[in-house]
Amino acid sequence: MRIFISLALSLVFVVPCAGQPSCDKSSDKGILFEAYNVFVAKRPHDINDINNLLANSADYNCAELEEANGLNRQSIFGKPDEDVAYVITFSFNAETSGQWEFALSYDAGIASALIIDEKVVMFSDLDIWASYDKPIITAVELKKGLHNFKFVALENCCGSPIRLGIKGPSEADFKVISTTNLAIGHTTAGMP
Repeated sequence: MRIFISLALSLVFVVPCAGQPSCDKSSDKGILFEAYNVFVAKRPHDINDINNLLANSADYNCAELEEANGLNRQSIFGKPDEDVAYVITFSFNAETSGQWEFALSYDAGIASALIIDEKVVMFSDLDIWASYDKPIITAVELKKGLHNFKFVALENCCGSPIRLGIKGPSEADFKVISTTNLAIGHTTAGMP
C-alpha cells in the first residue's frame, strides 16, 4: 500500500498497490496478517502498551491469507523486516473441549503476546527467537465452539518468518494453522 499525504488538506489516503496482497476485514474467511511500522523507545509492559504502538504506526499493510506459515513483512509485502509489529488474527471452531496447544515459531526482539478469547495467555517483553523445530508451546483449555485468536510480535531488526501451529485435545501432532485444516475465519471483535 502506498500512503499519499495532501499537505494542503492534511488528509491521508491509502491506495492499494497493484499486485500487493490486501484484505477485506469484513469477509471473515481467512487469516488476517497485519504489519505495522513501529519505533519502540522502551519495551512495552503489557498488551495495552503494544496497542498504543500500533495505533501510532505511520505505515500499515494487511493481507488475508490461507495459512500462518513463512510470514514476515518481506515475504508478504516486499518490505524490510525492521521496526515492525506483526498481528495475526482469526476465529476458529474448536470441535471438542479440552486442552488445545499452539506452537509459536517467531522472532520478536521487543515483545510478543498470544490472546485467546480476549484473555492474554502469553506475554513477553524479552528478545525471543523460536525456530520452526523449537517453537514456544502454549496450552489453553477451550470449550467446544468458536474462539478468537490473536498473536502479536514486535521486531526491531531482521525478523525470521512466523509459523503458527495448533494441536487439538485428541491430536498427536501439530499442524500449521490454515483454512484447509481448521474451521477458520478472521475477526477483531472483542480483542484487546
